[in-house]
Amino acid sequence: MSSTIPGGTPSKTAASHTAAQDKGERAAEAFSQRVLTSSFWADYWEKKPLHIAKALLMNEPDDATFIDFAGWLSVDDVLAATALAVIGLPHALKIYKEGLPFRLNGVLSLTNTLPLYHAYLDGASFIINQADRLSRPLQALCRALARQHFIHCFGVLYLTPPRSYAVRPHSDDQDVFLLQIWGTKKWRVYAPPSPPGALPYSDEMIGKEREYNAELGEPVMEATLHAGDILYLPRGHVHEAHTAGEASLHVTITVQTSDYGWGPWVERRVQEILRKELPESLSHAARRARLVPKPTSEEGGMMSTVADEGTREAFDDLLTQIVAKIDLNSAQRSFLDHLEEMNRIQEEQYTRLMKQADKLRLDREISTDSVVQLSPDIISECTVGSDIARFRRGQDVLQLKICASASRLINQLADHKPHVVKDLPCGDAFERVCVCRVLLAKEVLQLCRSILK
Repeated sequence: MSSTIPGGTPSKTAASHTAAQDKGERAAEAFSQRVLTSSFWADYWEKKPLHIAKALLMNEPDDATFIDFAGWLSVDDVLAATALAVIGLPHALKIYKEGLPFRLNGVLSLTNTLPLYHAYLDGASFIINQADRLSRPLQALCRALARQHFIHCFGVLYLTPPRSYAVRPHSDDQDVFLLQIWGTKKWRVYAPPSPPGALPYSDEMIGKEREYNAELGEPVMEATLHAGDILYLPRGHVHEAHTAGEASLHVTITVQTSDYGWGPWVERRVQEILRKELPESLSHAARRARLVPKPTSEEGGMMSTVADEGTREAFDDLLTQIVAKIDLNSAQRSFLDHLEEMNRIQEEQYTRLMKQADKLRLDREISTDSVVQLSPDIISECTVGSDIARFRRGQDVLQLKICASASRLINQLADHKPHVVKDLPCGDAFERVCVCRVLLAKEVLQLCRSILK
């Protein structure tokens, strides 16, 4: 797996920024040529899911235009994006474990991201919404795809440890493309519960706020995504996913297609007219007048639904003025203005966060290129395959419950020699960093050096 997870720490040079942008734009061009074909638009878009294996994306083995999404983002890229989200976009970072929000043991800050490492080792998944604001290549990819196809789109990162899952079966109000970056993930996709051809509005998503208990039926697709594969999921299709023996990182390119329809725009436009564009007298009437008048007798009684002629005329006038302000041309202009505003906000947030990333030394005391060794006064005891590690300093003993998958790593460190983090034996590249970060906090390890300056 290490061959598909480059671990190099992102540099802060202008040349690396240009290279990251070029990386994203080339990926978008390849994506457009290999995925967004005429047959895709005709047969799959908003109709049915599509799994494209990495091998099918290559025209020929030495194809120079092929972009391999396997390892497209590194462990250090994820560490950087996570730390940047903590300080600059905290609402975007979600931690889930087996369908439920995971409560962190501590408050996150620039100087304390340790609770995140503990959460991952405890089986929790990271979900980073709006990750395109936090990653140069991902931002360039989304911007190019928006420019060429979707007007606006954004990216979400999903990092899931082995033998786990983040969220319950659910449907989305978006069309999404999943790019498997490393590891594997097993997916089941089910037909939409709504009538055939009916695409859901945002408030018709299922499995988000509460568990969806209806019978899902037989899946219309079962697929295991490997690094470099792509999965397209149309809006409204119920889906679920879990990892098996290895961790998974995928990027979801999201197109908010529920906003593209007539219905949501008409709803927003009517709200806008009611609040901002009616004559003052009619605006007051719309807020004050009742569909069913109050009882007239002092004793109360049955409300009357019989309206006088003046009331009917006023109500009809309200509808007439609303309808007069709604037409297809203005709807299209308003829709495009809305998406351009979304693009402006996206670019503004990205620029702000990249400036923060360049100016601040993010809380990455540990990276894949860091060199660590067991502290000289520590004796480590951990047999391969064990879920317990003991560290002795004189008469003091620290006993830690660990994942058995980390036992080889800790056993290796017992030699007191310096080790580059990415070279330590561990099947999960992100777990490797998490274990070292926790041991640093426990003062069991010491940091010899790092390429971070």
